[in-house]
Amino acid sequence: MNNDKMKVTEHLQELRKTVIISAAAIFICSAAVLLFSGKILTFLTDKEGYTFMYTSPEMIAAQQLKISVICGIIISLPVTVTAVWKFICPAMNKKERRMVRLAFGTGLFLFFCGTVFAFAVIFPVMLRFFKSIECAGIEAYISISEYIGFLITVCIIFGAAFELPIVMICLDSAGIVRREKFAEIRKYAVVVIFFVSALITPSDVFSMIITAAPIILIYEAGIAVMRLRNH
Repeated sequence: MNNDKMKVTEHLQELRKTVIISAAAIFICSAAVLLFSGKILTFLTDKEGYTFMYTSPEMIAAQQLKISVICGIIISLPVTVTAVWKFICPAMNKKERRMVRLAFGTGLFLFFCGTVFAFAVIFPVMLRFFKSIECAGIEAYISISEYIGFLITVCIIFGAAFELPIVMICLDSAGIVRREKFAEIRKYAVVVIFFVSALITPSDVFSMIITAAPIILIYEAGIAVMRLRNH
């Protein structure tokens, strides 16, 4: 009984240490980014044809803080991931550690690719489209908070969408949905991907295609990886 209590206490202490290290890393990185948050905000809002405004005294400061925290979380990832890994590592065997490292590393890379794709390709297309449908005599004054919130939402959606191969492989490994089933429903998956792309992007064929094409490719990549794993 005493040994069990000691183990629980040790786990709680390790968890506390992990949380403190992660929080400290995020705080320090966010504070460092805050020094340059004004320049980052200027870069993000440097969009031709758009005039941005704020409706409360603290709105600009709030957006700079939001940007700083998000960038701080991203920059501190090596520290936080290492701390979390040290906490969960003792509970796994060698095979599980290798699988978790591979899945997490690949997932992080795919999420990064998705957010970069959204920021560099999809978001500019959306802005051009929304600008093109403005009504005569009505000027666009965009709230800076809504603009930043929209940008973050688009990046998160595409970052999550690029996680599709990891989800597929996990479902296959768990025996919930096998590779053969994913291959069998490919044509339906393509239709769903195009339908969702049409919903989240401006209503033109070009935008829909450049949104759907990468997701279809990573769907096929997920099937290909599962095929390699099963051989």
